[in-house]
This record gives sequence, C-alpha cells and structure tokens, in this order.
Amino acid sequence: MAASILFNHWNWIRDGQGAEALVARTEPVLDSGHVSPLMQLWWRTHLSFWHFLNGRYERSAAVADEAHAIAGRYGLEAYLFEIDHARAEALISANELEAAQALVDAIEQRLAPTRRMDAAYFHFLRSTLRQRQARHADALRDAERALVLARETGLPVLQLPTFVARQAQARAGCGDYEAALADLDAASAAAATPAERQHLGRQRELMAAERSLARGDTAAAAMQLGAVLAGYRARHTLAFVRNRPDAAARLAAFALAQGIEPDFVRLLIERNRLQPPPGAGPAWPYRLRLHALGGFTIVRDGQPLRFTGKAQQRPLDLLKLLVAIGGREVDVQALTDALWPEAEGDAAKTSFDSTLFRLRKLLDVEDALPLAGGKLSLEPTRVWTDVAWLQARLELASEALSAATAGHAAPARQAAIALLQAWTGPLLGDESPAWVLRPRDALHARVVGMLARLGETLERDGDPAAAVALYRRALEIDNLAETLHRALMRVLAAAGDHAEALAAYRRCRELLARVLGAPPSAETEALHERVLAAALAGPRA
Repeated sequence: MAASILFNHWNWIRDGQGAEALVARTEPVLDSGHVSPLMQLWWRTHLSFWHFLNGRYERSAAVADEAHAIAGRYGLEAYLFEIDHARAEALISANELEAAQALVDAIEQRLAPTRRMDAAYFHFLRSTLRQRQARHADALRDAERALVLARETGLPVLQLPTFVARQAQARAGCGDYEAALADLDAASAAAATPAERQHLGRQRELMAAERSLARGDTAAAAMQLGAVLAGYRARHTLAFVRNRPDAAARLAAFALAQGIEPDFVRLLIERNRLQPPPGAGPAWPYRLRLHALGGFTIVRDGQPLRFTGKAQQRPLDLLKLLVAIGGREVDVQALTDALWPEAEGDAAKTSFDSTLFRLRKLLDVEDALPLAGGKLSLEPTRVWTDVAWLQARLELASEALSAATAGHAAPARQAAIALLQAWTGPLLGDESPAWVLRPRDALHARVVGMLARLGETLERDGDPAAAVALYRRALEIDNLAETLHRALMRVLAAAGDHAEALAAYRRCRELLARVLGAPPSAETEALHERVLAAALAGPRA
C-alpha cells in the first residue's frame, strides 16, 4: 500500500500536479516503517532529479546523499550508478565542477562492462560536464558516443530525443549551429509527447536566436529571443539553456542590452546563477556598480551607498585608485606608493592591509576584492565599473577602425555612438588628489584621440555629416583640442560650407586665447588661410 502511494505521488509530481504539496505528504509515508529500503532508494533518486529540474541543486545533491546512504546501509550498491548520476547532475548545475569531476571519475571506475546502457548515460553525463568546462570538442565526442551506445543498447525510445538534443547542444558549443538545429529538428520529430515536442521547440528557438547573434544579425536575434522569452515568462519557465550557461549568459546579456523582458531576464539570471559574459553591459544585475566618470558613486544591489564619516575616506580612496588604474591585478606596491608615499616597509603594508579590510566591510559584497600574488582586483562577475565599460568601448572602436573598408562607414559610426554614450565625464570628476591626474589625463587623451580617428574614417568613407556631428560632440569633451577644431574646419570646408568652417576657426582662436592665453598653432593658421582663400574665390563656374 505504501509503495502504491509513493508511485502515484511520483507520477503526479512528474506531471506537475501540486508537486510541492505532494512531496510534503510523502515524508510521513517514508517514515511509516512500511516502505522497503529499495522503494525509499527509488523515491529519493527520483526526488533528487525533481529538485534538479526545479533548480534546487543543493537540495538535489542532499537527497542524492540520503539515497547513497540507504544503498550503503542495505547493500543496494547495484543502484549507485543512478544515485551518483543524479548527484553529479546537481553538482554540474551548481557549477561545483571540481566535485563533479571527481564524482564522474569515480562513476567511470565503477562502470560494469556488462551494463552498456549505463555507459550511454555516463557519456551523456560527461558531455554535460565537459561542456561546462569549455572542453567543447571533448563534450561533442562524449555526446556522439552516448547517442551511438543508446541506439546500440536499445535505450527506451522515449529517452532517445534527449540524447539527440544533448548532441545538438554540444555541436552548438563548437559553433556548428546548422548541424545542431538539424539535430533538434530530428529530436522533435522523434518526441513521444506534445509536451516534449514543445520543450525541444523552445530549445530550437533559443538556438536560432543564438545563431543570429553569432552572425551579427542583432535584429533577427532580438525578434527571435523576444518571442521565446515572452513565452517563458507566460509559462513561468525558469530553466534557461541549463547545460550551456555560457550561451545562456550571452543571450541574457543581449536581451538586457536590447530591453527585452528585463525583469524576467534578471530573474532567469538569478535562478540559473548566470555569470556575466565578457562585455556584459551595465544592464546586467551586478551586485556592485562603481561609477567613476564625472564623479564617484557606489551602487550595491540597486541602492546608492552614502558615506559621510572621515574614517571611511581612506578605504574609498583605495577603491577610487583601484578603479582609476584598471581594477584588474593592480600591484599592491603601486597602490601603497600612491596612497602612502611617506610610509616605508611594514608601515606601508600595515596601512594597506587595514584599509583593505575596512573597504571590504564597507562594500559588504563577498569576494568583490580578491587579493592574490600581491595584486588586487575588482571581481568582474560581481563588480561593474563605468571605467572598464569605457575601456571596452575603446577596444571595440579600435577593432572597428581595423576592420573598416572604403565606403563602409557604419561600424565606425556605431563605435563612435557607443563611445560617446560610455563617456560621462572626466575620471573622478573634479576631485584632484595627485594620484588621479595621470590616469585621468591618459584616459581623456585616449578618448579624444579615438574620436578623432573615427571622425577621419567617416570623412574618408564619405559621411561628412556624421563626421561633423562627431567632431562637435568630441569638442564638448575637449574644447581645447586643436586637432578636433582643425578636423571640423576641414570637413566643413570640404563640404563647401566655408562660413561654418571660418566660424569654427574663430571659436578655436577665442577659446585658446581666453583659457590658455595663446594663439592657434601654425598648422591651424595655415588651414584657416586655405579655407579663407577658398571662401573668397567663391564657387567655381
């Protein structure tokens, strides 16, 4: 009777009918003394899998441990494969990859040659692990081997589509989207139930969006991803590309950048424990955001932090300096030399250690400031800074310039827009400690120089209107940059607008005289003479 109750409860749970309440009702049955050890083992193995499907990976692992203990207590070692498989799946999904690898290795050692179907499940499991480890070619080999064994050993037809879908995900990890999509089509055609076909169909839609994103077709990717996420939200589906978190993170970052289902996407990020991919923008839900352009603000979990006590100033100076000089593997000696120039030896180290301890307490974000090998960093999965974002836009602009071809100005134009959006003011605004002057000037010069180069590309590729707009925006950043004034004069004159070119010269001359007390350079004067002569000559017949 107790076994029948457990069996019926499991069917209801599997089908999602009041699952939470049914699991709670099961515990008294298990504790009644009328359930055999084998049935207890069976129930907990399946319950572990149910917790896994619902994203409760720690609970899944704990229930698998309970099943393991029952197997050991009653001599049911023959069932260890299913138990350990469930626990390994939970460890992989919780991203505890070292523990998962150790368990997978142990499972491999215990594989019995006579149980070839276990080998099929093993290769399926190891494919999942290797994909998490970014060993994509190995993951594909395991997925292919799993599918071959599944077919050779007569795996139940209901489970074959899952093996084909695993191969599809492994192929996508290797960048072979066409073969991966074909696999998902085959899996869907072989699916035994409408629910499974719908599930595989959603996988295909997400993979199609991923393919569009990889091709650079952001419009198609946005349309495809928007449709999928709207459906996920309506069904409250929270499992999101579960075994490929790198792909899930890229899709989530893109959705946030495009404003697609932002609240729901943030929930997916939280539930699936996604880490920000390289280049994730400010919309990603970082625990800590540091804004150092145009001033300095700290935002933790969406709330600005405010500090008023003098005792907090030194820790904040350490944080500002760390942000200003890159935030990644900054040598402690460079930090102590800047903040405690008069201290020596142990005194400098003591000051640094004490200040870092206080800063970590102020921020109260675990592992936000790792220190290793004498180098301090801002942990990139927990901390976002506008300085790092600006640096990334500069790198993308440089790549756009390298890839620019004659007559194709779009990449340069887009890079310029992104760079101007990322620039919100000089490093640390009007704060003026001695240590900020050099990094502030260096960053400012790099931005202005890049904008000038992008403008030259727009000129060369026949987009003078965009070049004029860019130079004017760049002059708002640095109105004393003669190179920008000359560039603006040059492009206006080339377009035949001599009056505006001469007005640009006058503004340059007045600014230099008022701010620097100096006349324009000889190069600027020579350009002015050429523009003036062209204006006086008038249009040619």
